[in-house]
Amino acid sequence: MGISFTDHASRRELSLEECRTHLEQAKWARLLVTVRCLPAARPVPVTVLGQSVLVATDESVVWEAVAHREVLTVNVDGYLDEGIAWTVSASGVGRPIGSDDPVLALRDGDPFWTFHRLGGRILQIPLTVLVGDETDWRYRHDVTEA
Repeated sequence: MGISFTDHASRRELSLEECRTHLEQAKWARLLVTVRCLPAARPVPVTVLGQSVLVATDESVVWEAVAHREVLTVNVDGYLDEGIAWTVSASGVGRPIGSDDPVLALRDGDPFWTFHRLGGRILQIPLTVLVGDETDWRYRHDVTEA
């Protein structure tokens, strides 16, 4: 038996508007941070506000990175109905949001704000770099009997 694949893979860069739309629809993301010179990814609730993405987390490694003014990256991905994968990354230097910041009164009812009310501290990452792409990984395979 032999299997042959006829691959059809194509990549398309997303516009800033498309990237922002995907990011705005996300409730959870991966926060990429460096821990002792090694990359780490942490799941975090997110929300977009203006030209920033807000992250709620209580993890000390994240707050150490913020204290050292390291560049942080928020990454989200998913699939379109047609089977096309997309990914969006937003990067920038994070800053803590204080408990008296007016941004905290803006929204209610999604995982981000619930997490904040339960003690998660808020980090603001400006959309300094916002990039994304779509990749069509569809393929057709033919199975032949030997």
